[in-house]
Amino acid sequence: MSQSLVRNSFFNVVYQLLNVLFPLVTAPYVARILLPDNVGKVAVAQNWAQYFIVFAALGIPTYAIRETAKSKHDSRELNKTFTELFLLNFVSTSICLILYIVMILSFQNFRDNLLLYLAVGSGILFNYITIDWLYQGLEDYGYIALRSFVVKILSLMSLLIFVRSQNDYVVYALISACAIGCNNILNVFHLSKIGVHLSFKRLSFINHLKPIMIFLANSITVKLYTLINVTLLGILSTDAAAAFYTNSDKVVRLIVATISAIGGVLLPRFSVYAQRGEKEKCADVASKVFHILFFLFVPTSLGLILMSKEIVLILFGSQYAASIPTLQIMSLLLFSLGFNGLFGTILLAFGHERENLLCPIAGALTCLIFNFALIPTLAQNGAAIACVAAESVVTCVAVFFSSRIIKLHFRADTIAKTIIAAIGMGAIVMVFKLLIHNLVLCLLASVGFGMLCYIVLSWCMHNPELYQLLTIVKRRQKQ
Repeated sequence: MSQSLVRNSFFNVVYQLLNVLFPLVTAPYVARILLPDNVGKVAVAQNWAQYFIVFAALGIPTYAIRETAKSKHDSRELNKTFTELFLLNFVSTSICLILYIVMILSFQNFRDNLLLYLAVGSGILFNYITIDWLYQGLEDYGYIALRSFVVKILSLMSLLIFVRSQNDYVVYALISACAIGCNNILNVFHLSKIGVHLSFKRLSFINHLKPIMIFLANSITVKLYTLINVTLLGILSTDAAAAFYTNSDKVVRLIVATISAIGGVLLPRFSVYAQRGEKEKCADVASKVFHILFFLFVPTSLGLILMSKEIVLILFGSQYAASIPTLQIMSLLLFSLGFNGLFGTILLAFGHERENLLCPIAGALTCLIFNFALIPTLAQNGAAIACVAAESVVTCVAVFFSSRIIKLHFRADTIAKTIIAAIGMGAIVMVFKLLIHNLVLCLLASVGFGMLCYIVLSWCMHNPELYQLLTIVKRRQKQ
């Protein structure tokens, strides 16, 4: 089982790395071609479409991962579950697609950019065949990584060929939507290879409705405080401000996705442990993951604060200099976003959907209050503060409920060693910032020598998390 977990973690890391590496190519290109106003215009449009996609998904993706994991060893039950959830998704998507069309045709602001909103709205259409949850529940991360690589190569080629001027923002929006659609299409064709198909025998939807509604409510509240920032920036500020915020948000979330990839494979396995009542095993795995994430997030967050100027100017250009303080603020998200995935996994694995729902509700309320108070005066920086505050509240609530389910073991000495090593790394980074004025050289030197300093200090202090990571790397090399 441990080998399987490591294998899944490896493929999930590959998948998450693809999600990081490709935006590192596409985001700078798009930022420089489309310029802040058009980048923000697309971001705001995508933001509106996402509300409808959330409702169309009906909370199924997260719920279905758990249910698929439960029935993956029973083909009849698996096909039955797959069919029921697929049909529910079909109905909800149809309703949301109609409502979206009505919305963009009813208001002048949307009609003024009709082609743009039709382009981003195609994402709702592709939701008809969204079944990524099936492959996640089956722990088929090898296929997910390969499929993602193929689609990203095709979307990158399309971007470089068809997006050549600032007026091509609609084309960019369409390519982004079609990339998701291509993933979904490949998922459907792959069904025959894994022996999963629609089965209309003895279907029952009632058992799914209550938990799905809970997951939907959770999804709505989560999306409310993650999407509302851009929505309100589009209303209360400018498209450019939305672009500054969106770019900073992308950088942070890409880093979080990379570091916390190991947590992405925990839900199926936690579900198995929870079914068996093996809380001690869950507590042991969760504690190890927490300390590993802390070991990785602390230096990364500090480094991001110190190197925000270099990152923004290199990735997006001088026209996005206003994003520098925004990125510094949002670097604090690394802790909350990373740990939210872990503690949310615990709550879901043990069937505590209601408690898991309270977390984003608290976050959404916090986000709304801070956004309305800060965006009118601080624009994208106000939205960043609101986002950090909201995610911090979510983390605190999730930790509270998780601690009532399983007993996590926090090691104060390990945490202290991590912080001390990070401070030493920060000092090295500051020295390079003072000595090197070339942006690229400064970034490379700071990252390289900063990491080396952090590793050496961790080794000197015998930080167990360093050895834990080295063990994981050795296992992957053997495989």
